[in-house]
Amino acid sequence: MHYVAKKNCTSCIGYYCPNVGRGWGCPEDFFERCSEEHKEHVDFIRSKNFNDMEYRKNLVKYVSGCQNESDGTFCITTKYENFQVKHLGEHDNFYLCTEAGKPCRKSDDGTSSSNNQHDALKMIGFFVIGWVLSAA
Repeated sequence: MHYVAKKNCTSCIGYYCPNVGRGWGCPEDFFERCSEEHKEHVDFIRSKNFNDMEYRKNLVKYVSGCQNESDGTFCITTKYENFQVKHLGEHDNFYLCTEAGKPCRKSDDGTSSSNNQHDALKMIGFFVIGWVLSAA
């Protein structure tokens, strides 16, 4: 069993960030410890339901939950270890993201919605230009 300091958290988490290490605690602990070297991952997780999430990408691991436990230590360590065993042997850049047990939205692959909106506007522009040229 791992030692987890007693804290009041919105959820309990277990995490691993390369060159930073593994930790247990609150979501804020992960955000603080991993933000310098793994900002992309921290920003992505922060934008999701980070209180009930399993995430792994490029060796960064984040598992949260156990909100309803009065002492979430056993719950989160068990959940994290089960996550580790379940994905043992996956390649280093294996990607997984679930929120409340369901896969994250398909657009959550790292592309921003602003890029998708920009692409849609470009397509509309092409149609308008084509329509104007065909009408001339």
